Amino acid sequence: MQRPSIEELKAMTLQIGLLGSDGRVIASDRRLNSKEGESYSRTRTSKFLHRGSCVCCWSGDTMAEHAAQNVREINWTSATDVTAALIEAGNKAYKQRYGTQDDGTAWAPIRKVIVACPDNSLWGLNVLPVSTITPVQDVIVSGDSSNTARFFSNNYVPWPPRPIRDLIVMAAYVVLMGGKDNHWGVDGLEVVVIPNGVSPVFLSREQELQLEAAAKKIDSLISKRLLQSFDYQGRVPQ
Repeated sequence: MQRPSIEELKAMTLQIGLLGSDGRVIASDRRLNSKEGESYSRTRTSKFLHRGSCVCCWSGDTMAEHAAQNVREINWTSATDVTAALIEAGNKAYKQRYGTQDDGTAWAPIRKVIVACPDNSLWGLNVLPVSTITPVQDVIVSGDSSNTARFFSNNYVPWPPRPIRDLIVMAAYVVLMGGKDNHWGVDGLEVVVIPNGVSPVFLSREQELQLEAAAKKIDSLISKRLLQSFDYQGRVPQ
């Protein structure tokens, strides 16, 4: 298998945001890919930035990280226009690197920031020359666009939204199965729970290990159910 380009690797991280009835849950891997000369480097880092009750999680290259930094610096008040503020944060990150010009490449990594705002909303910010935002009604997944772990978020996220305590395992499972599907780009786990009107809760390493153990049990159970014996000859039991 041909090793992916560094641009492809930068787009291969995986993040999920879930909107619950009483808050939001965001989970991310920790993989950071870089290239020096002909050598690839794979390390771990947090993809989260936060200040007060605003939490950001970025995917893509450093431009997405800069956009998240810009979001973190927004002076949030009850009068803040969320749409305008987020778009400006994305546009500013793009201009900081390329000015008013396009980046000049035929292919660029998807640059996205999942944002949990102080007004209890959840958004997806796409960092472009003219950035766009998407309000999240139930779930948003960013990063590796072809990762098969998206199957679980596409099919099993409940509607109407459930309490955030019921969404944590789902969020962690999607990220961890993303790592199973794509070991090049997705690795590790970090989970943040943002209850409405309360400071965000960053899960401890012990709690993340509990989620990893739960994910392994779920994956094993799915495998056993799919591989259970089936009498295709239709014989009637004696």
